[in-house]
Amino acid sequence: MSDLEANDPTTRALYTAAQRALGISELLSLMLQYLSDCPRSLAKCARVDSFWFAHAIKLLWRKPPDENTHVFLKLEPPRKQMYLSHVQKTRFFVGKASYIYTRSYIAGARDSTELSCDAVIEYMRLLPMLWSLSLYLDSQAGLQRLAAGIDEHSKLDFLCLFMEPPGSLWNLADIVMLVRRLPNLRVLKLPYMAPTSTATARMLTEALPKLECFKYEASIPSNIRVFTGPTTQALLEGFAANAPGLKTFRCRYGGNRARRDGINLRQLAAGNVVLPALERLYVRVLQDMSVVEVGKLLRQIGPNLRWHQGVELVSSTFR
Repeated sequence: MSDLEANDPTTRALYTAAQRALGISELLSLMLQYLSDCPRSLAKCARVDSFWFAHAIKLLWRKPPDENTHVFLKLEPPRKQMYLSHVQKTRFFVGKASYIYTRSYIAGARDSTELSCDAVIEYMRLLPMLWSLSLYLDSQAGLQRLAAGIDEHSKLDFLCLFMEPPGSLWNLADIVMLVRRLPNLRVLKLPYMAPTSTATARMLTEALPKLECFKYEASIPSNIRVFTGPTTQALLEGFAANAPGLKTFRCRYGGNRARRDGINLRQLAAGNVVLPALERLYVRVLQDMSVVEVGKLLRQIGPNLRWHQGVELVSSTFR
């Protein structure tokens, strides 16, 4: 029963009050929202009639199960477009990443099917409503292929990248190529990144003018003598100039030499670096300074920082 049928005087008498209520789009959508975490129940609702199908399918395929992602490639174009047009959140396993991550890092996703870069590129062209994407990659070449092949996607505002093997160093320049295709990103989470030049770090911030949350891993193996402190510092300087709405910045340190790495708060303050919307800052401070001086510099860099809740500063010589 459609909205028109429910409101047609000649038809209303043929239905009970409950049937007429369930023929109203707003009420049916509200009811189905309570089943959004139960795919089996939504699938049953989608089989009631075409009216229920149109409402249930939006919730059923909003976040498809990982084991179903490969099925879309086998669908005929009209059906494929119908289903993919409702997808808002998903994750793709590229190459051998499905084998690596599903057996070691992601519980409940053992049936995930690996996809080629070309398949992911095709997906992205058929996902107009996608706003949250997690990519599991098995090689730097895969990242480069995606960065070169993905069309601009204005809806996507959450991107999380996972790289194989975990802990390996990845080139930030390839990340810059990818995010340039995603102009409205608000949240970006990156894996372990190699120390990079100040210019590359600035290029990343210039491609993310609407960013609100940035998190990345800073890996410092014992065989690398260049620390990531300058990279982190350049990112903060770049976001201050290009992303005034940044609220969260987090650098997670790892590796054998992580305790010797950090940023220089005094240099940031001397350079008039100000992040007006910043609320949470997780970095490591390399220099020796008192708590009073740290607090003063932080108030200058981030006037809205939550000192007790959102700031986590660690220094090898902190007193």
